[in-house]
Amino acid sequence: MVVIRSASPADAAQIEAVMRDSWQAAYDGIIAPAILDRATAPDGGARIRQSFRTRPWQRMIAAVHDGIVGYAAYGPERDVLDMPWPYPLTPAGSEHEVAELYALYVHPAWWSTGTGRALMDRVLAKVRAAGYTTITLWVLEANARARRFYARAGFVPDGARHLLDDLGGVTEVRYRRALARPGWQARDMTHDDSAAAAAATYFDAWRARDFARLRTVLADDVTFTGPMGQAKGPDECLRGLQGLAQVITGIEVREVFAAGSDDVLTWYDMLTSVADPVPVANWMHVENGKITRIRAAFDPRGIAR
Repeated sequence: MVVIRSASPADAAQIEAVMRDSWQAAYDGIIAPAILDRATAPDGGARIRQSFRTRPWQRMIAAVHDGIVGYAAYGPERDVLDMPWPYPLTPAGSEHEVAELYALYVHPAWWSTGTGRALMDRVLAKVRAAGYTTITLWVLEANARARRFYARAGFVPDGARHLLDDLGGVTEVRYRRALARPGWQARDMTHDDSAAAAAATYFDAWRARDFARLRTVLADDVTFTGPMGQAKGPDECLRGLQGLAQVITGIEVREVFAAGSDDVLTWYDMLTSVADPVPVANWMHVENGKITRIRAAFDPRGIAR
């Protein structure tokens, strides 16, 4: 299991190492060796640190397991087609309508472990929460492995192409995915919707007291276990959440940890009208876009009083 957390300039050297090794493995036979060596020449993380300084709109996350083993960068969509580097934001990007996944790389030793999907899940959850309705990305046309990964995550090519002269004339293609919005029904959920997305819907709906929407992400055999009781089935779970909602004034999610594509641990503060903020650890198991098991751990004494 990896921990997904925010990255900082202090992580630059480790992120650069992941980028270098993943580029060498992924682009072997696609980009000429001399060009690849030049593009991945070690610089102690200087380029990564510069991106933190010069791109205030960019967000970066890291997958950690005894050090950084993968990372992703994302933010508003850039105008790659019509402008020279450094690319400006598109109008849709500036308006926070279209997001872009700028990079997602995992060390080759961690390929096929669920680390890439965990990073993708977090990015999708973050841009949804920020209000974006669409996300795009660019991928090398000849990178069949990456294109399969993005297709499994629900992305499809939209026909746009871009020639990268600085990488020897290779072509990249643009992929696009619509993001689930509040109010979607269960039939709109597919196997490509992640555990993190289901958890985000759960908490967003609970905060909004939209229990009809919350019901759409609960499986018919869902179970809940927590310090204040147990519930079986969606109706019992909803009754418990509705009861607790009577004293809840807010939910502040602090961090989300994804394990592969089926499990997500959410660390949040439960704000109530009857007690000080209560830290909660909430684990969910998701199958086919539906939450099947929920386990919550917190100190209930303040609320119980």
